[in-house]
Amino acid sequence: VAVVVAESRYLAEDALDAIEVEYEPLPAIVDIWGSMKGDVLLFEEHGTNLALEYEGSLGDADSVFAEADYTRKEEFRCHRHTGNPLETRGLVASYDPGTGDLTVWGETKVPHFNRSVLASLLEIPEHRIHFVEPDVGGGFGIRGEFYPENFIVPFCSIKLGRPVKWIEDRMEHLIAANHSREHVCQLEIAATNDGVILGMRAEIYGALGGYVRTHGASVPISVGAMLMGPYHIPNYRWRVQSLLTNKVGMGTFSAPGRYESCFFRERMLDMVAADLGIDPVELRSKNLIPSSAMPYEVGVTRPDSSPMVYDSGDYQAVLDKALELIDYAEIISLGG
Repeated sequence: VAVVVAESRYLAEDALDAIEVEYEPLPAIVDIWGSMKGDVLLFEEHGTNLALEYEGSLGDADSVFAEADYTRKEEFRCHRHTGNPLETRGLVASYDPGTGDLTVWGETKVPHFNRSVLASLLEIPEHRIHFVEPDVGGGFGIRGEFYPENFIVPFCSIKLGRPVKWIEDRMEHLIAANHSREHVCQLEIAATNDGVILGMRAEIYGALGGYVRTHGASVPISVGAMLMGPYHIPNYRWRVQSLLTNKVGMGTFSAPGRYESCFFRERMLDMVAADLGIDPVELRSKNLIPSSAMPYEVGVTRPDSSPMVYDSGDYQAVLDKALELIDYAEIISLGG
């Protein structure tokens, strides 16, 4: 809405208090299902709240489900949350009118991509922009990707012909830095009566927030691409729909897509084991990709359209070690 530049933070905050903005209250979309209904559109010219739809398949999942001994369908949800690093976002921009060079210091973990975006927005050559990455603490996915402030601060430096510094306060961080994780997964699984997984089908819905972040679209795609995890599942069909809501933009947070897909899949496997009367460890061991199959071509693509390949690993050995460390046999003997 407005930006204030002053010689001190105190002057800037006082100036902000003097600005009065009149907002027109509008109906809000707060969840995925409200967005899908389409009664309220965030961008009316777009005609829909659907920002992205992506599909993938492996084998013939539909045929497997029609003939399988056992099938189950469940809906799982991951709530929205965000990273809260000790160091909030911030950057310093300094423009030299004499040379036309712009130097930016800040959390620029993808400097070449960020430089390209900034050059396009400012309409200046890329070679005139220099990014400097100092010691800035952890990124956690939430810091370092391109945000509106990454344009506003350099823009103000060019307009004023002076260095401009911006450091986000904690309140700004909680309402402006990207959130992550908010997904719904309608997951189906097909198996034999003795616990061999034959196939999976998944409908995945991601809540992107009020606009599409730089890596926002890749997160729900990653959920679908990683849903098979360490298991050999020969038949798989999945669709991702990413929808706009009146919330903070969704982006990456540590292990984007991995956390969500792991929860959806592993919770389902526990349910399957209970239904079939099989120990959950036995069910997993029966379906793990063997080390002899490495490197293993999963059969799906990553968000960047490259094939997903597991280059190495011995999943059974890792599982056996974990069971040993927690004394799984003792837990079972105690009825755990």
